[in-house]
Amino acid sequence: MRLRLALKKTARPTLFGPVSHAIGKRLDHGPYSHVELILPNGLSASAVMGEGVRIKAIGYSGGIEAWDFYELPGALGARAHRWFADHAGEGYDYGAMVRFWWGVVAEERGRWTCCEAVGASLGWSRPWPYSPSGLLARAVDHYAARKVAGPWPDDMERMSPALRHLIGSGQAALSDWGRL
Repeated sequence: MRLRLALKKTARPTLFGPVSHAIGKRLDHGPYSHVELILPNGLSASAVMGEGVRIKAIGYSGGIEAWDFYELPGALGARAHRWFADHAGEGYDYGAMVRFWWGVVAEERGRWTCCEAVGASLGWSRPWPYSPSGLLARAVDHYAARKVAGPWPDDMERMSPALRHLIGSGQAALSDWGRL
């Protein structure tokens, strides 16, 4: 069972996509403007402006040019899925952007940003201070999250670490996988 973070590096192709992406990156002090949690069933979960908390299928168009993907422990998947199912339809926390700048706007209970929703689904007691880059840093520190090639496992991820090492060192080729 795989659980992955997907962090958005490019603007959404909407009228306000470039503006919201620029603001998100500015507030994040990093390259990301949005985060999704890819659940073990392949669906993605997050909170989005105009939609609130939701679970849905996403194609991750743009691939690694538009997204960075990190693997989390699969054991967190059931809890995360349950959290999103329980909170689906709750609103988006529009006050969060002001809170990041000034810190004087109170957290809106029952409303979530993408990072608040993902953090809460992972069991974090205080998910509201995190931006996408901050959420990633915490995931790396606490879960040893590692960068992976995409939203779903590729051939290199499915093979043993020993074979990945042989291929990486040039002692074997990916085409040898079936024979090794």
